[in-house]
Amino acid sequence: MILIRIGWLIAIVLMFSGCRDQSVVLLDDLSLLKKQFIAEVLEGAVDECPFNLSYDLRTIFYSKELVSLFGEFHQYTHLPHGWAKYEGRTFYKKNGKFTPLVLNDLICGDDGWKFIREYCENALRADPCSYFSGEQPLRTVLEREDLSTFILDDQSLILVFQPYTVAEGVDGPPIVRVRWEDLQKAIVSSHPVNAILNDAISSKCFVSSWDENSRERSFSEYDASIRKTASNPNL
Repeated sequence: MILIRIGWLIAIVLMFSGCRDQSVVLLDDLSLLKKQFIAEVLEGAVDECPFNLSYDLRTIFYSKELVSLFGEFHQYTHLPHGWAKYEGRTFYKKNGKFTPLVLNDLICGDDGWKFIREYCENALRADPCSYFSGEQPLRTVLEREDLSTFILDDQSLILVFQPYTVAEGVDGPPIVRVRWEDLQKAIVSSHPVNAILNDAISSKCFVSSWDENSRERSFSEYDASIRKTASNPNL
């Protein structure tokens, strides 16, 4: 029976290591975490079962040329202890193919990063639950690695902070939203994401789902309006 279980686990490892298409390559870091988790099980740390490994991925922004995804990774190997990780993945169409958005390419040099860092620090100081608030704050300055996880929607660039980096005991991931109109001097105006995002917003052909203020318009409604305009140009 033990050999059968180990055989199934080895099969799972092989499954995770196979299928090297583009989407799997983009998630190599998660694949590694899965393999490490399975390795811990195979090493015999079974006295503290059950084990739990979960990864939730949801769409924050979706248009035909721009997609932003938010993931939550949870691992429990020695209950009740565990750890979590937040992940943002944004892709835009370039030469007909989806390309990962690198935030360093979008932000305009050191001045742009300084603006974002100070913007986030000020927002966190105003949050009574953060380490930056109070008369004797636990933290006063953000590091560049604190700003590495991001997503976007039609209204803002959303900086997501990993658990316990800027706050503890909060409901959901700690975030700071930097509105696009505030970011204009901090981002590279020629980056294609700007035009793609503006086109999606002006056409209203997108879905945005971060919070209750998000807006959406179905693609079927959008396509119907396009067909109506094309058949009746005077509208």
